[in-house]
Amino acid sequence: MSNTAGEHVTLVADPEFGEQAKARARIGPLWVIDSPTNTPVIKELWASGERYDANSPTHFNAVAGRSLEDSVIASIDTVDTHHPNWTTCEIIGAALSPRLLRALLEYAHGSAVETPTGLIFSRDKTLMQEPK
Repeated sequence: MSNTAGEHVTLVADPEFGEQAKARARIGPLWVIDSPTNTPVIKELWASGERYDANSPTHFNAVAGRSLEDSVIASIDTVDTHHPNWTTCEIIGAALSPRLLRALLEYAHGSAVETPTGLIFSRDKTLMQEPK
């Protein structure tokens, strides 16, 4: 578990993210959805040691029979537990929606902006010590 202040956490719901994980694994905690394209890259990163810290990247399962958004929402609690001091959470592969924003706001006060690949949620730093 990491407690580094100022962390940028990336949560990838794109099942075709694959090789892009290699660059992301070096910059901060990385959580990537299991898929035939992603899982071999994550295993390769673990074997090579090319990663941000001893616990990253991590892969998570899709929620069976549900959308990628559902899988992201189901993973937010685990990510927050492992990285409680995150300041930004980038989500790749799931669009900004009212439902996803509500789920993020359950863990932190802040705001989100859309990106071409998903969204970035920034935590309000003045309220970071406030419990969820």
